[in-house]
Amino acid sequence: MKQTCKRLALRLTAVLLALSLAACGGEKYTLGGVYSPGRIIPSGSQEQSYEEYVDEATADIRDNPFYESLRAMYYYSYDFQENGVVVQTTVAAQSEGTYTLDGNTVTITMGGEETSATYDPENNTLTFTESDGDVWILEPEADTSASQ
Repeated sequence: MKQTCKRLALRLTAVLLALSLAACGGEKYTLGGVYSPGRIIPSGSQEQSYEEYVDEATADIRDNPFYESLRAMYYYSYDFQENGVVVQTTVAAQSEGTYTLDGNTVTITMGGEETSATYDPENNTLTFTESDGDVWILEPEADTSASQ
């Protein structure tokens, strides 16, 4: 009888240990707040601030009377809401879509198109790698947060 009780106790302990480890799983992250481009690494080039990138991209139109309006067209943001909704805002429009966060992969679906980014919880950034090799690093705007 004592042997049976010991075996049962060991099995129960093993089951409980396995369940507790399974419950821990990998790290789960949540994403929330407004993110906009902070840095870019153009294909075959060095990392630069997004501001420097826009300065270079608009250098030849600085004399245009609509320079500031044209420059504003480069800016956009993503607002990740807790309910899985994401809103992209540009100077011209707002678009709504959905997002999922699986591990550190963020998948955004908007207008029937899907794109993915890598979420770095330590630096609270989102990294998009384009097919042409450009890497866009989005950073949180003031008063946004993402937590573990």
